[in-house]
Amino acid sequence: MNPISADTLGGRIATELKRSGLSMRELARRIDIAQPSISKWCANQAIPRVIYLERMADVFGVSAHWLTYGEHASGRDEVVIRPRPESDDTFGLSLTVNSAKTMFNTDPENLILYTQPSDDMSPTIKGGNVVVIDRSITSIKGSGVYLIQVGEGRELRRVQPLVDGTCDIRVDNVKRYASEPAEDQKLVVYGKVVASLMMKIIR
Repeated sequence: MNPISADTLGGRIATELKRSGLSMRELARRIDIAQPSISKWCANQAIPRVIYLERMADVFGVSAHWLTYGEHASGRDEVVIRPRPESDDTFGLSLTVNSAKTMFNTDPENLILYTQPSDDMSPTIKGGNVVVIDRSITSIKGSGVYLIQVGEGRELRRVQPLVDGTCDIRVDNVKRYASEPAEDQKLVVYGKVVASLMMKIIR
């Protein structure tokens, strides 16, 4: 049987296992998963979830970005942006720390992912689309799309500050047009959208 190429995710996992001197059983114990999963990953028969990639990266002392893509082998200089910092969701945006700061002009710790549940902001942000939110922005700073308190929940709305000190709040979907003034000071702001991600699920 030909060895798995180190240019693949499975090959890098296998290479790091050999370099570290760990057995698949020991790695499975350290990252809290069944050993057969490790075997499948090394053979490129399955892809580990983000949480396990991060745990393996910690065990091996490498970047999760490098383990996944084979690039930027820079130790800890990597961050994964998720819907919540403590989340074990199966997806995340993996960037080097410097790249995240350059792209979004903020500390990566301020960034979270948010999935738009409805078509209220379509066509700008369609239902199911993922956006990057800077949660350090907790007041209205210019026009833009913000995650704000709406009723009992949090929703994306386009907010336009007005000269009289109020804000125009609206959805982008003309079929669901809703606009109302609100005082800036009374708005509960959870963050501002700084990017929209185009994600395509391949089955």
